[in-house]
Amino acid sequence: MNSTVMVVDDERVIRKTLVKMIEEANGGWSVVGEAGNGEEAIQKMEELSPDLVITDIRMPRMNGIELAKHVYENKQDTRVVILTAYKDFDYAQAAVKYKVTDFLLKPCPPDEVAELLKLVREELLEQKAQAAKQEKINERMIIRSLCLRLPYDPQMANAVETKYAKAEFLLVKVTDFSPHFVVSKPDDLRLVQFSLINIVEELAGLDQSGKSLIPVEYDTFVFMLSRRELNAVRLDELQSKIEALLEISVSIHHVGELSRLEDITRLYSRFYKAGFDSSPDAAASEDVAAYLKHNPTIQELKAKLLAPLMVGEIAHFVALVDDMIKKYEEHSLATVKIEAYSLVYALHSISEKEFQFPLSFNMIEEIATLNESKNKEQVKEWVQRYLADFQKRLEQWKAERSESIIDRVIDYMNQHYMEACQLSDAAASVYLSPKYLSELFKKSTGETFTSYLTKVRIKKAELLLSNTKIKVTEIARMVGYDDPNYFSTVFRKALNCSPNHYRKQKQDIFKKRID
Repeated sequence: MNSTVMVVDDERVIRKTLVKMIEEANGGWSVVGEAGNGEEAIQKMEELSPDLVITDIRMPRMNGIELAKHVYENKQDTRVVILTAYKDFDYAQAAVKYKVTDFLLKPCPPDEVAELLKLVREELLEQKAQAAKQEKINERMIIRSLCLRLPYDPQMANAVETKYAKAEFLLVKVTDFSPHFVVSKPDDLRLVQFSLINIVEELAGLDQSGKSLIPVEYDTFVFMLSRRELNAVRLDELQSKIEALLEISVSIHHVGELSRLEDITRLYSRFYKAGFDSSPDAAASEDVAAYLKHNPTIQELKAKLLAPLMVGEIAHFVALVDDMIKKYEEHSLATVKIEAYSLVYALHSISEKEFQFPLSFNMIEEIATLNESKNKEQVKEWVQRYLADFQKRLEQWKAERSESIIDRVIDYMNQHYMEACQLSDAAASVYLSPKYLSELFKKSTGETFTSYLTKVRIKKAELLLSNTKIKVTEIARMVGYDDPNYFSTVFRKALNCSPNHYRKQKQDIFKKRID
């Protein structure tokens, strides 16, 4: 999803030039609004809530400093970049106390605008990822505390209460870890628990709704579903699939509905009073909870790995995985095993669900192989084996898909030529980066995206000029050109005559045929 930006400048030409720079930068940004002064910007911000505001410093009615102050006091999730001339720079420093992200000096070269947008977007994405991660950590901590009657922060509980109002409370109990897993070793148990968490989250659709399976004790886990979600999940089938995949015995219980969050304590206690005894030693679940607190879930890892793959940035994907493997040296062997398992399971899930070339992955065998690994080198070799297979199959998939991608992009042009139809928009429609699509398009068609789009538009214009009496200015707009003069220039360059002359030629030919 693109980040959003609003451009604020009282000079229309400068504003439009900056908008064009942003759109051509293809950096994952969409211009959602423009304003001629600070007051107009504030009115539009209430509706648009942009991630970034780029504002001139000197404007009538409300200047850029005053706008930055308003954003600082009222819209702290929005970043501000100040446009300024050298003579204004000292004046612009007054905006520093309002946490202005950066300054752009006029005139702004396109490469500087693109670089700034890239840095701001990276910061925004990281900030959002950290906020989501912290929210999940807080949620797990609150729910686990309620189950075990531990103290918790009531203020933190408010957000969780809102999320799970009227939710159904469910519990997963491992009744037997044997025969395949000897749980006398904590490291073995952690890997089984971690596998169970991710299997349930995927099979029950928790990963799609931002929910989690929460470890409470070493053999007991809880999760919440809405009534609609619960109706869509067959608990007996879910239980059978878990047992088939992990070859352990589990029971899944719908314990009751939450009318308020504190009901978790009552429902959890009621479950055990019904005759299900639990070990008082929850140290093993503490291990998994601690890992989940400081590390991404498999769903988060999938999203991280999938991002460069879906836009064709294979080198970025490889560098990302290499960096993950290098960091194994910073952790214990037990933690490295979980991280390695997470990575391979994520690759397996991506290959099966996103690209339809499932890797050979037997969960029971792989957990056993990891548990037998004596050192980090053996774990790395295990990961590299799957990574090599994944990359090989991905290359085959790419080769088969390239032709269909170009066909889809051309279809996109034919459907959207009358609009802005930016390279970034077409790339987003086929889940590729603009840079990668640009290279692929040129390689496949022998033309750039822009030149091909121009041909499409000129062909449409030819049809309209030949067969209708619509004014040239209106035809220009109908084929994607806001400026009729620019349309005439492009048309003349393509066909060596003006639109009016082309129409007259066609009319003369038509008359001769009639005569």
